Formats: sequence, structure tokens, C-alpha cells
Amino acid sequence: MAKIGLLLASKGKWRGRQILSPDLIADAVTEHVGIPLEPEAAAMGDRQGYGYQAWRFSYLAGSKRVQLIELSGNGGQKVYIDEANQLVAVITAGDYDRRNLQKSSMDIYIDLVQPALVSR
Repeated sequence: MAKIGLLLASKGKWRGRQILSPDLIADAVTEHVGIPLEPEAAAMGDRQGYGYQAWRFSYLAGSKRVQLIELSGNGGQKVYIDEANQLVAVITAGDYDRRNLQKSSMDIYIDLVQPALVSR
């Protein structure tokens, strides 16, 4: 999962070699479908969209705008790509075919990873 995230974050390069077209990567992670949000979130400038098997999120963390690319799998398996911070984070979970996790993978990212980045 981390290797896929790193491949996307490096615009198709692996170990210094271009193995996928940068245009293909850019198209895959570009928002092609916008997902409506609650009015309060939209008023703050938050966005959620979908590319080709890649989610796009934009939200405020404190006073900082965070933009993430997310690859999502069953049971909370997630790859988060934060281009601004040059970060690829992988979260694995095991709640397969159920949606009742006490904390979602996004909650884990927001609660644990994002505060560490904001304080830098």
C-alpha cells in the first residue's frame, strides 16, 4: 500500500525511473466528481471529490487548509497522500464489511497525524 502511495506521490516515478505517465497520475487523482457536503463545511471551503479510484479532501485543521488524496479499501484500509507535507501515510484496520468502527481511518489521520504536521 505504501509503495502505491509513493508511486502516486512521485508522479509515477519509482526509484528515479518514470514507470507511469505523470499525466496519467495527475488525471487519476484529479477530482472528476464533486461530493456535496453539509452547508457549514462547504461554507468554510471544505471539499470532497472523487477521481479515478482516488478521493480528494480539503478541510481546515486549525487555521491551515489540508488537502489529501485518499485511496480507500474495505475495512478501513487507507493510503493518504499529503503532497504539501510530502507525506504518505498508510492505515490498516480490520473491520471488514462493516461500517461501525469507533474511529474511522480518517479520524485516526486527523487526530494523530495531522496535529503532528500542524505543529511543525
